[in-house]
Amino acid sequence: MKTLRHMLAAVAAVALLASSVAEPALAQTGPGGSFADFPQQFNTYSAAVTALAPAASATDLITISGAAGKTILVRKISCSGISTAAAAALVKVVKRSTLDTAGTSTTPTAVPYNSAYGLAAGAVLKAYTANPTVGTSVGDVASAELQTGPAASATGNPLLVFDFTNQKVALNSATELLAVNGNGASFSAGAALNCTIEWQE
Repeated sequence: MKTLRHMLAAVAAVALLASSVAEPALAQTGPGGSFADFPQQFNTYSAAVTALAPAASATDLITISGAAGKTILVRKISCSGISTAAAAALVKVVKRSTLDTAGTSTTPTAVPYNSAYGLAAGAVLKAYTANPTVGTSVGDVASAELQTGPAASATGNPLLVFDFTNQKVALNSATELLAVNGNGASFSAGAALNCTIEWQE
C-alpha cells in the first residue's frame, strides 16, 4: 500500500510539473491563434481646429488620413460652433477610399497624449476653408445636427460628439480618409467651428 501511495504521488507530481511547463505555451498561442493575434498597444493623439470658417456649400471641413505601414484608429470627433443667429446644420462623418485634393487648408498639429511615445503621429490632418475636390466615398459613418448661435448665448452651444470608442474607425492605408463633412450646405452667417479629433496609431 505504501509503495502504491508513493507511485500515485509521483504520477501526480509529474502531471503537475507537465501542466506548469505547458501553461506558458498555451498563454502565448491561445485558443484563438498566435501571440501576434492579441491586441497591441496603440499611442493616442489628438488635434484641435479652432474658429474654422466653413466654405459656402461646405463639403469636407476637416479630414484625417492614414499612413503607410500603420493602422490609424479614430476614437472620437467632437465639434461646437458659433454663428450670428441661432441655427442648425447637418454634419456628417464620411469615410473615403481616396484622398481629397485641391482646396485651401491648414494642417492642425497632432499632439501626443504622452511625450514618452517617441514617435511623431503618422496620420495627416487638414482643415479646409475652401472646399476640396473630395475623394471617393465609401459611405457615411455618422450624421447629426450641429447647433450654433451667438457666443454669449445664455443657453450655450452644445458639443456634438461622434464617439467611436467601442468600435473605432480604422484607416489602413495612406489613401484612406475620414472627413467631417458639411453635406453641401452653407452654414449660418458668422459661423466659426471648433473641432477635436482623437485617434490611436
